Amino acid sequence: WYRRALKGGLEPDEEFLTSLFEATAKIGDLQAAESWYREMVARGIKPDGEVFNLLVKTAADAGNLPAAERWFSEMAQAGAVPEPSTVAKLIELAANSEGADAAARWFDEAKKICVNAGQEVDKSVEDTMQ
Repeated sequence: WYRRALKGGLEPDEEFLTSLFEATAKIGDLQAAESWYREMVARGIKPDGEVFNLLVKTAADAGNLPAAERWFSEMAQAGAVPEPSTVAKLIELAANSEGADAAARWFDEAKKICVNAGQEVDKSVEDTMQ
């Protein structure tokens, strides 16, 4: 339907594409969310922290550690700061998938990102590592 609408003259704006992205992410459809992300970028829309946080959370909820790690890394490269709940989900998934060392590695990575952004890691995330 989207491609037909484009052929019919639809010019999707940021709000339209972001809504489609958020809807697919919130229902847990990682593949569709990633597709809408790519469409947003192709149309010159710069993803913000909310977009990256949703991608990491959607991947984590799907149990897809490689995708969650990739999106977390892309978030850092884009200069976006992870939400505490995003960091907690990634750490939990890493711990469950690969053990304590993987969880500690992502906790350390999150600390670096937050420090570089002039923020501290949320206390609730630190408590996760106890």
